Amino acid sequence: MKINNFITAFLLLIFSTSNAQVDMQNTGILYVSGGSDIVYINGAFTNTNTATLTNNGNLYVSRNLTNGQASMTVGTGTLYLNGTVAQV
Repeated sequence: MKINNFITAFLLLIFSTSNAQVDMQNTGILYVSGGSDIVYINGAFTNTNTATLTNNGNLYVSRNLTNGQASMTVGTGTLYLNGTVAQV
């Protein structure tokens, strides 16, 4: 839980200080724990084949999403592809 809060706080700090596109690559464990948790990626998101992603909250991606994870844990969250340009 503390790691999730740290990741959320870190991402909020990054996005509150800059409006630039920021791509994110997950090579470890990314767990969005609950319905009120929001992760906003203002750029492309790559979930590598060595990564683990579980979304039980709200995950926003403004550019392309690439998933290399062979098998994903079923989550209860929502993925939003909300870019202003064509997304893949």
